[in-house]
Amino acid sequence: MSSSQHATDGNDSSTSDQPIHERLHTLRSFEGIFAAEELLEMILSNLDPAQLVSMRRVSKRFRDILEGSILLKKKAFFIPDETAPGKVGHHKLNPVLFHEVADATELEITVGRLTLDPCLPRAGGDLRGLMLLTQKPTEEVTVFWEFYRHHEATQTRKARTEYATDKLLLSAAGGVRLAHVEGATETLVERRGQEWTLDVHRIDVYIED
Repeated sequence: MSSSQHATDGNDSSTSDQPIHERLHTLRSFEGIFAAEELLEMILSNLDPAQLVSMRRVSKRFRDILEGSILLKKKAFFIPDETAPGKVGHHKLNPVLFHEVADATELEITVGRLTLDPCLPRAGGDLRGLMLLTQKPTEEVTVFWEFYRHHEATQTRKARTEYATDKLLLSAAGGVRLAHVEGATETLVERRGQEWTLDVHRIDVYIED
């Protein structure tokens, strides 16, 4: 085998062993490929919504492509997609936002559980608030929040934890987004006062199918 063949094989091996972020940096040199934005859009369309949202932070080029692509913005739940596939009669929940989905088929509803970031408002580059809860978009959801507060022990009563649930119907033309849930959450937290604590991991969203 010639020395040039050895060099070529060595380069192929080292590139394939590179971490993904280093390979992306290497691929930037192939401007002829990345100039074909339709091809790149097709490649990126194979990513899931969470990966697409993360890709915005890789480079300005990727961010511009994502923001300029109707196809990718639909897949990332940023704009409505009326043709989004899902279970018959059910909405497709945003996998970036919902960490749990209940089986409520017999009730003809979709029930998802959100975890909200307690550090609001979000940083400027965090666009999750703009994401739709579902595709196809739903313009009306019922949200349940769970609060709790602790009572110290007294001479006549043991220490205990009190629970309370708030419920609101949220409506938004064009589809309910995470920002709508966050805004309602902030209002409820302020109304409840400092003695009550919101369980940020147990925010249930009911969507009629």
